[in-house]
Amino acid sequence: MNYDKSYNSDLKSNNPLSNTLDSKYTDLSVKNKIKKKNKDEINIKKYFYNKNIKYNLESRIFYYKNIVKKIKDISNNECLNIKINNNNNETINYTIKDKITLIKRIGTSSKYGYIYIAKIKNEFGKRPITAKLIIQNTRNILESELNSKITDLIVKKNISKHFILTYKVIKCNLLSSDELLPDIIKDNNYIMLLNEVARGDLKALCKDINFLKSDELLYNVFAQTMLSILTFHHLGYVHNDCHWGNFLYHYIDDKDDKNNISYYQYNINGENYYLKASKYSIYIYDFGLCSNIKYTDNYKIYDDYKRITNPFISQKKYNYSWLKDINMPVNLPSDKFSNFVINYGNNIKNFYNNNKYVYFNNNSKFLKELSIVIINDLLKMPNNYFVNKKPHNSKIINAKPFQINSKINLHK
Repeated sequence: MNYDKSYNSDLKSNNPLSNTLDSKYTDLSVKNKIKKKNKDEINIKKYFYNKNIKYNLESRIFYYKNIVKKIKDISNNECLNIKINNNNNETINYTIKDKITLIKRIGTSSKYGYIYIAKIKNEFGKRPITAKLIIQNTRNILESELNSKITDLIVKKNISKHFILTYKVIKCNLLSSDELLPDIIKDNNYIMLLNEVARGDLKALCKDINFLKSDELLYNVFAQTMLSILTFHHLGYVHNDCHWGNFLYHYIDDKDDKNNISYYQYNINGENYYLKASKYSIYIYDFGLCSNIKYTDNYKIYDDYKRITNPFISQKKYNYSWLKDINMPVNLPSDKFSNFVINYGNNIKNFYNNNKYVYFNNNSKFLKELSIVIINDLLKMPNNYFVNKKPHNSKIINAKPFQINSKINLHK
């Protein structure tokens, strides 16, 4: 599911839709007058003040707990109410118990679901969540259950940072043909996924010419993208829809941290690896088309990695680059980076062609061997972006390594 350009601009720090603290709380003359109601309130303010830690995993989990507490009285079977603001050109809003308001639909049109920016009543942050509306069917029920499992068993336990947190799954079983409802849910039982909001998606990021000019950022985002897929596969699923609208990102303002070299550590099938930190954090998203990896054609395992290489190659090097769709310069990314991605794609393609029948009935073995090819290619990135030895004189951000292995299978 794509987020469009308007969504990306909506979440810039100077935009009223941004997940930032209201200006009245950042004005020092007013801030000193705010009463310290409780410890949680003070901590939430600190969360918004310190933008450099805002999207670190610990901070994300902290804010998740804050949101869950705010919506704890909302049951799991609520339905949207329609609210018309007659003082504002008869604007139509959708609310949940007048506690959550869906403000604005974002993203490109999709027959699979609609995404809205939403706000929570009396919350410090502005529009800090998204609400995804999908009809109740087998596929979407699986997606909602999977989002909840990943939140509870993976992200909250610091096993991986590469997924969006889900605050609550709400199922509405009340059929309504009200013409004011979003058309996707009229006359349908539907699901509302209340999720952590991201800054945008990979497509929106690739519209930033400064991003495409920076090999350092490109190598890092590429590595995070592949590691997010690798993590998802080891949880027991193939994504089946790895386009650039299904990889989201957060942005961390690192202007005060340029002199510190920091790394995230991973443990991949028992071996330790280190990825240099970046101002972008990547999340794999939208599991509506996913399938059990155990019963999947191993081509689909390979294709999850191969398909998403398309945004990372210049049109100069590859006629079918997705960057053509957004009219980016033909020589971006650089030849050096584009060649790296092309070689990566060729290496995993050769592995697939040489082993698709060898591991025809053994997808776990296929994934394990393909993982080795992927990791070895990532280790070829320059400037110690990704290494298998702890970098000297560097800060390790996560004391507990992110885990990529098959010990946690979400089918169980």
